[in-house]
Amino acid sequence: MPGEGNRSGAFRRHVAAAVVLVGHHDVPPVHAVGAAVGDRVTGLELRLGVGQEVAGSTTVHADDLFRGPHPRDRSSPPAPGLHTGAVRVVSGTARGRRLTSPAGSEIRPTGDRVREAVFNALHSRSALVDATVLDLFAGTGALGIEALSRGARHVVFVDVSRTATALVSQNIVACGLDGNARVVRADGPAWLAASEERWDLVLLDPPYDFDGWEDLLASLVGRVDGPVVVESDSEVEPGPGWHVESCRRYGSTVVTLLLTGAEAVPTADRLTIQRGETRP
Repeated sequence: MPGEGNRSGAFRRHVAAAVVLVGHHDVPPVHAVGAAVGDRVTGLELRLGVGQEVAGSTTVHADDLFRGPHPRDRSSPPAPGLHTGAVRVVSGTARGRRLTSPAGSEIRPTGDRVREAVFNALHSRSALVDATVLDLFAGTGALGIEALSRGARHVVFVDVSRTATALVSQNIVACGLDGNARVVRADGPAWLAASEERWDLVLLDPPYDFDGWEDLLASLVGRVDGPVVVESDSEVEPGPGWHVESCRRYGSTVVTLLLTGAEAVPTADRLTIQRGETRP
């Protein structure tokens, strides 16, 4: 039809002008409507489902809006500096899926064996099915993705790193779990302090040099209806209002399971750290 190409081109230019504003730092979180979002800083392509939140600045490329449905090609090679295969989903609906992770040490995903031990313990407590979960300091999203794979209803992934939130978005799509997730790029402790949400399960795996445990855990008192899982390189002093249900060491990683509420006991009564056991 005469003029069809011109109208199509004009439409593309119009959309480009409309969506490029999303890249500004002063806009509120954006709710994408099936759009493809590309992050040229990391070289990763973010694919967001309807209503998924993007916090912070994200570059949106208009050409991606005309590529049709995402093929979810799990065999695509990762971007430079990333690799797929070192971390996998241990159990559940996404069992065996390989997660993309950075080749360097900026993000340190929890190893498969430690995750298996942690989530087996959570499963034995019936803490996963239909749970609302917070994965703070999300990194690659390995912990929250494991929770979704094992039946969690919804997971909020929070990380301050642009690389990390890009990885989480890529990994949840690759596992087919993006319909039950929200990815937020923000400083974890600050976001938590400002949030009024409640959770059934909280997963905390910050960098090993993190030293804000007391304030972080204090901000969670009264807002968690189930366990809080803490991963660290040494024992954590949780402060008042917390009961240490278990504390186990797996190599260089210490995993502490905390409870809060009526069963909380003084810190002096906490359990002695035990050596963890995982299957070879």
